[in-house]
Amino acid sequence: MRGINRRQMLVSTGAAFTAAVFTPGRSVAAAPEANIIETKVISLKPEFYHGWPTIARRKNGQLLVV
Repeated sequence: MRGINRRQMLVSTGAAFTAAVFTPGRSVAAAPEANIIETKVISLKPEFYHGWPTIARRKNGQLLVV
């Protein structure tokens, strides 16, 4: 069995997102507020990108990393 490639994944997630966002009669909850305490550069090599994954917990307790 062949795995899914990046393009197929982007197309399928884009279609699912579009369907979820533009479904008639769908109610949208307000986004939670965020307080930004400080921002600063922490990279010692500014010519390189350094990033960290974002994590979220679903209502059922499952963790999602993106």
